[in-house]
Amino acid sequence: MPALGLGISFSSFAGGSSAPALPTTNLVARYEPSGMVPSSGTMTGWNDSSGLANHITSIPSAPTVRTLAGRQLADFSSGNRLTVPTSISFNAQSLSVYAVIRKPNLTSQILISPGNGTVANLAWTNAPIDIYDGASKVSSIYNGFERHLVGMRNNSTNTRIIRNGEIQTLTVCGAATQTGGLIGVYPPSSLPFIGHIEAMFIYSDALSDADLTSLRTYTQYTYGVGGTDLSRAYIMEGDSITVGFGVSDQSVNCWPAQWEKLHTNPPKWHHRAVTGETLATMLTQAATQVDAVLSQSAQFTTKIAVLLAGSNDVSAGRTSADIITDLQTWHNGRHTAGFDETVAFTVLPSTSFDATKETQRAAVNTWLRSNWATIADTFVDIAADSRLDDATDSTYYQADGVHPNSTGLGVVAELAYAAGI
Repeated sequence: MPALGLGISFSSFAGGSSAPALPTTNLVARYEPSGMVPSSGTMTGWNDSSGLANHITSIPSAPTVRTLAGRQLADFSSGNRLTVPTSISFNAQSLSVYAVIRKPNLTSQILISPGNGTVANLAWTNAPIDIYDGASKVSSIYNGFERHLVGMRNNSTNTRIIRNGEIQTLTVCGAATQTGGLIGVYPPSSLPFIGHIEAMFIYSDALSDADLTSLRTYTQYTYGVGGTDLSRAYIMEGDSITVGFGVSDQSVNCWPAQWEKLHTNPPKWHHRAVTGETLATMLTQAATQVDAVLSQSAQFTTKIAVLLAGSNDVSAGRTSADIITDLQTWHNGRHTAGFDETVAFTVLPSTSFDATKETQRAAVNTWLRSNWATIADTFVDIAADSRLDDATDSTYYQADGVHPNSTGLGVVAELAYAAGI
């Protein structure tokens, strides 16, 4: 199996102008939207535009070509898979593969695998992207809905695991020669990839640093990978409200994705939110799940930690005093860890809150309105907006009376953007 480089695109798309040229040294296959056959419906092929005619014609289980947010892509579900032409040699020490993808969920899945399933599989297991040498995991990269160019490029000495141009770790994958490979599953058909692939680029050797930068810039401006504003990097921590629980296409309709679309030059952001989490859980995981992002964002001038949480704490019957203490601890801890700024939000209403719980929610919000500047750098009072103050309003909330619908999440995005984040 190859040394696999994986470019990852999450959430909405945001292209740019004046895209640089794609690096072509050692390029053996270039699969982009214009090569998808047909342009909509069941895929029957994916033409290579590299000039080498390494077209994908073997499709054991066809994905669907569709348009989402103005972009044409291949929609993988239910074990769909493509076969890489056997004219491409998957040698574990002389191949790099990059793909622009959107991945709407975080179940255990494999995107690219050798035909025999023995070396260097790229897989997801809930939160991280795990990279395996055969059955042994050699590294993990944090996963989320946001767009990235993440890669694994090999040479005879080591494997460089790259996230948005930064080296995350060094390891070595075993050497093996395999012609062809599978896209979308682990052989023969297990751990299917569920998501959208927009483009793939295969190289017969490790990219140079200069070519990697060019590839990153190309995907950045052509597909919006990693955002185009390199001055700021955000991590979005939260619960099901930030996840976009219950809405279709969360990677497009969650509030951070809608917030991103409001920017002319989209910033980079990481998605850390998990459905059902309380502040207490977020605190225990902050060092490994939030602060770890700092090292992955070193090239950005300003690193910002965003927290929209508290609903699950109120629901669990915690007191406002305890919730406020956890908010203080979380924000102070992120500043201490090295974040330049943090952002605080008020807690939204819920029809699941009885009178006692509603009193606790109101007390937390009252405290935040008076004291947010003692813990955070920016404050977004979403609970005070008339569109979001009634959880029974079906214009902005789902039928459960807990979670905003896509329109309501758009309001959250609008208020966050207006606050300056």
